[in-house]
Amino acid sequence: MFGADGYFGTKTGDAVIAFKRDRVIFPDDPVVGPRTMAALDAEFIGRPPAPGPVVTVAGQLASVAIELKRAELALAGFELGVPADVGVVPAPDGVGYRRSFAGATLTWHPRYGAHEVHGAIGAHYLDTLGGPTGECGSPVSDEYDDGKGVRTGDFQGGTLRWTPGGGITQFRR
Repeated sequence: MFGADGYFGTKTGDAVIAFKRDRVIFPDDPVVGPRTMAALDAEFIGRPPAPGPVVTVAGQLASVAIELKRAELALAGFELGVPADVGVVPAPDGVGYRRSFAGATLTWHPRYGAHEVHGAIGAHYLDTLGGPTGECGSPVSDEYDDGKGVRTGDFQGGTLRWTPGGGITQFRR
C-alpha cells in the first residue's frame, strides 16, 4: 500500500525527486516531465522508455548550474516565470547549454558558468545576434544595472548596453 490519497503533496514530491535521482533524471525536482513519465511507465507498466536526449556529464553539470542560478536569482527577487521548454537543452554552439523561461534564458558554458539574459538585451542577443553562435559568443556575466538606468550584459565577444533613450548599443572586444 503506497498510501495514495489523490493529492500531489510534499510526500509525493519527495518520492518523485528520489525516483529521478536514482535514475539520474535532471532536474531533480518534483515535476513529472516526459522523461520521468517514460521512466515511470518502463518501471511500473513495462513500456520501454521513450527515446530522448543523451544525458552527458556536461549536460548534468549544466542542469545543476542552471538550477542553482535559477535559485540564486529567485532569492534576489528576480522571478524567471514558467519554463518555456522541457528542461536544459544543448545550446546551438554545441558547447554550452540553455534553459528558457517566460522571463529570461539561462545559459551555461563550461568556461564561463551559468548566466542569465533577459529583456531587450536578451532579445537582441538571442534573436538578432544569434545567441552563442553569433558574434557575441556566450554570456560571461549576468545582466546588471549601473545605477543610472543603463543595463549591461557582458559576452565573450563584447558588451551589450541598453539605455531608455538609445536602445541597444553593441561594443565589440
